[in-house]
Amino acid sequence: MPSDSEGIFLYNYNFNLKVLLNTEFNFTSLH
Repeated sequence: MPSDSEGIFLYNYNFNLKVLLNTEFNFTSLH
């Protein structure tokens, strides 16, 4: 169980990181 929840945490962390990078990239490319 702990390893499974840890994997989900890492997955969500990577997903949020990609979203933040994409939004920052789009914001800078617009301006």
